[in-house]
Amino acid sequence: MQDRLAREAKRRAELRKYEASHGAPKSQRTVTFKWDKKQYSHSDDTLSRELRSYGEIESIKMKTSSAKVVFSEAAAAANAVRVEGHKDCWREVSIQGHIVETDGFTSAEDKTTTKSSSKHNFPTLPSGPISLEEHLAFEKTVLAALREKAKLQQEQQETPVHSH
Repeated sequence: MQDRLAREAKRRAELRKYEASHGAPKSQRTVTFKWDKKQYSHSDDTLSRELRSYGEIESIKMKTSSAKVVFSEAAAAANAVRVEGHKDCWREVSIQGHIVETDGFTSAEDKTTTKSSSKHNFPTLPSGPISLEEHLAFEKTVLAALREKAKLQQEQQETPVHSH
């Protein structure tokens, strides 16, 4: 009797574990990686080694310049897309149509500081990795603007306000 109960408990625990890991639809766990075959070459072995840090991989289907990687958990797939999507070795990284654009991060001319479309019109950096020089130049601009704003606020506080 105890053996049967123990087997049942073990079976239920395994079923819960399976459902937890496979609960998300396969489409939410499948990540498509595309690369430029003239510049990069990937194998299922190299992809497996690189991507297993995000979580367990169920399968990898290779093509000439792309691969579909099925993770065991949707969270692992999402993390892989979030991080790998910003690496310049990929032309495109997506989960079932949710594309993370990478083309804008690969060339130096695309990384220039752009103006925001808001009414304040202040400089912003593009998304993705940038060089140290670009970061330091942007930081210098931001700090100068902050110092100017602090100076104006200090002058306003020192000027007495006359009330009627």
